[in-house]
Amino acid sequence: MVYRNPMQFEFSKQNILFFLLIIFLSSCSVKKSTKPKLPDALKDYSFTSIDINSDSGKYDKSFLLQKVGEQKKIIWIDRYSGKDQKDSIIQNITYYTNEAVIKLKPSIRLENFILFLQQVKQNSGFDISVKDSLKGMHTYLVEFKSSQVLTFPELKKAFDGFQDTEYIEPNYVVYQQSNQFLVDYDVRQWSLFNEGIPSLNGGKYDADGDGIEAMSRIKYSRLPKYPVLISVIDNGIDITHPALAPVLWLNTGEIPNNNVDDDNNGFIDDLNGWNFAGNNKIIQGTNNHGTHVSGIIAAKPTQVNKMSGICPEAKILTAKYAEGMTGSLFATSQAVNYSVQMRAQIINLSNRSLTSATYFYDAIKNAIDAGVIVVAAAGNDAWDLYITPVYPACYPRVICVASTTSYDQLAPTSNFQYQNQFNTPFVRISAPGDAIYSTFIGGGYGLLGGTSMASPFVAGSIGLIKSIYPTEDLISINRRLLGGADILEHLNNKVIEGKRINIYKSLFQPFETLDANGTPYRDQIVEGEGSRGLRYPYANSRDEGVDGLSYVKAFKIASMKQLINIRDEDLSKHFRLMNNISWQELEPVYRNMINKRFMGVLYGDGFTIHNFNLVSTGGAALFAEIGNTGRVINLKFSGVNIKGNFPVGTVALKIRGGILNDVQVEGVIKGVRSVGGICGIAEGATLINCFFGGEVISEDPSNNPNGKGTGGLAGQALQNTTIENCHIQGKISGNSAGGVVGRMFLSKIIQTYANVYIEGKDSLGGLIGSLRRSTMENCYVEGMVQGTGEIAGGAVGFVSQNIIKNIYSKVKTVSTTRKGGALIGYGRDFSIRQSFFLAGSGPPGAGGISKTPAELKNPATFTGWFNGANRWVIPSGYTPAIPTLPRSVTSLYKNDSK
Repeated sequence: MVYRNPMQFEFSKQNILFFLLIIFLSSCSVKKSTKPKLPDALKDYSFTSIDINSDSGKYDKSFLLQKVGEQKKIIWIDRYSGKDQKDSIIQNITYYTNEAVIKLKPSIRLENFILFLQQVKQNSGFDISVKDSLKGMHTYLVEFKSSQVLTFPELKKAFDGFQDTEYIEPNYVVYQQSNQFLVDYDVRQWSLFNEGIPSLNGGKYDADGDGIEAMSRIKYSRLPKYPVLISVIDNGIDITHPALAPVLWLNTGEIPNNNVDDDNNGFIDDLNGWNFAGNNKIIQGTNNHGTHVSGIIAAKPTQVNKMSGICPEAKILTAKYAEGMTGSLFATSQAVNYSVQMRAQIINLSNRSLTSATYFYDAIKNAIDAGVIVVAAAGNDAWDLYITPVYPACYPRVICVASTTSYDQLAPTSNFQYQNQFNTPFVRISAPGDAIYSTFIGGGYGLLGGTSMASPFVAGSIGLIKSIYPTEDLISINRRLLGGADILEHLNNKVIEGKRINIYKSLFQPFETLDANGTPYRDQIVEGEGSRGLRYPYANSRDEGVDGLSYVKAFKIASMKQLINIRDEDLSKHFRLMNNISWQELEPVYRNMINKRFMGVLYGDGFTIHNFNLVSTGGAALFAEIGNTGRVINLKFSGVNIKGNFPVGTVALKIRGGILNDVQVEGVIKGVRSVGGICGIAEGATLINCFFGGEVISEDPSNNPNGKGTGGLAGQALQNTTIENCHIQGKISGNSAGGVVGRMFLSKIIQTYANVYIEGKDSLGGLIGSLRRSTMENCYVEGMVQGTGEIAGGAVGFVSQNIIKNIYSKVKTVSTTRKGGALIGYGRDFSIRQSFFLAGSGPPGAGGISKTPAELKNPATFTGWFNGANRWVIPSGYTPAIPTLPRSVTSLYKNDSK
């Protein structure tokens, strides 16, 4: 049945009977099943297990709920979804049977829809009617009165032939719940769910980590077979505590109490861990600290007490470093190494040292290098960690946790860090840590406070993340933690971006998140480690001042978002790509450019930024500006698609004094004025060993000569810019267009090659469109220049007060005006020496010597500056595979395959 216009239906008896057949033949088959875990509001309903077919197949578990004395029946569905979540997240769907909510298209009148329903009713015997409506929304509740139970998929099929609806949805059930999260916890655990009741240790409603909300959506029975292993390096654990005994890690390689190292790991009878303070197997806690910390992570609710850890399905490996409240750093280092040896995935360190020891640092570093996530307490000294750091919290890549109160304020004793553009961020995140209810020695429970309690909340939360997303590494974990965290005004300038953990959002919100201002949350950028005396491994003659130490200690960039977010760092720092990255990671994009002057170094290490796409009504590029100390080295861009106004480039809008060394770009760049494949405007800059392949298009309708300039590398090169040993292949379209640079002034270009197609109507050249008071030496160009305007030349369109030396052109030049030439289109007051063009490739123009193909192949023609042995060779292993002048070092693109 197709509703053809607002005033008239055409009915088919066959279609009506088809709808009725669907309804009459649809049924619910009863089968045995366990009872669904219903909220209190539905506890009086009886249940029957049924099968429901949907468009995507059967739901996992479905139940028909009925209550004595009520005619309305309910469908309850436990639907498990998400291949990325390993089918561990519950999506409860609850709706009333025999009802559907339909929104009609605006052009459809209600009386015509009722007419359709009446026709179905007459032919089916069903009492189908519009039961209610949402006023002003063109939305109606339709009821099928029948003794049969009709599920929503069955009702929806009855309207398959009716094409004038915007949507058809179930009439979902809304209910009040006494325990709305359907998980056990103690009401004193404000850190999991803060009801704002002072008598229950709460203060401000929702000033918590949303632990209960997260736990209520996880189907623990569907988590991976092997639970997450979390090492608690502390002063022991109550191994007999009823809430902790079930979560103790069991070393299956050991036979208990046989006094033999059965698994040959160097520890005898380490059944649940090891005591490094006493060098024995006794891990029983001597005070409440370690037991309390372990309970925050993974305590199991019992019949006596419902207190729950944030990750109750985790296993706790106990590495005891102290008998009381103090222990040795060496024993702590041993505990870290043991945790790695026994394959712990997370280490919690609720302790701190005021002194950094090399062996302790090495132990932490080795653990992180092995893929272990290390979480540490910030400390309870109420001081700025930038002034007085503590360890391991202030080591690189350690997740340092500050403590918050039940009022969402920084705990009075918690350490913090004032943030500025010059210091390294230590305090990554904050978490509830004040007056925390957890397990005590002797099977009891009680309150403790401090960053020692905040750290395990984060460690346990990471355990939840690792349970559902087992392949995520440290960078991804940090992205989730910071991306999902709540921003608190009271934490401003004390914790990175003022963030307190929200594990629910970290687990279940979309991977890319925006704050209240629409700005993407920052990713962590991790500083590298190294020692002095190293040499930058890819150094060449234009990398002066780049030493090995600055390279290995550069901040590590592993995602596009991290790269973009260096704008929030000190831009005189050094940064280093660790792998290929993709612009697609940034969807949706809010700010899409590093919109400050970059004065540092970006090491690409030969890696590639894929699918680099920008659209802007203004300038468009990765960097707004690269300053006089800024450098971009050994970096590739592929799949570039940029569209902007003025100026436009891939790497930078403007390069003022900076250096680009071994930068490769492939793609399409469009703009209005000052458009270049690599940068819009280069001023006092150096571009060496750079490549562009693709298309550069300028769409400037004006005749403003100062704003013009379209080039394969740069739209304009001004004020002592140097372009050396660069290569361009592709198509350049626009005014003042050149294969390398559109408009060059007071600059020089040497040892550069282009194979291009140039088109436009003003000052076109295979290498340079307009060359003024500049130098061009040892350059080679081939392709075609198609000029429809004033000036066109095979190598240069217009020249004035220049030195042109050793230029070789095989470009076919087509010009509709007299100011066209196979080498130089038009010029005045310039010097030209040893420059040749292919005979017959165009008019003589303003200079150059015509040579036949045979003469151009003869090395004697070039008197030593080019010859067949050294011209346009491709060094072994070099990419891109294009002609290139000889290089002094091996290719810097060594990581192309990674």
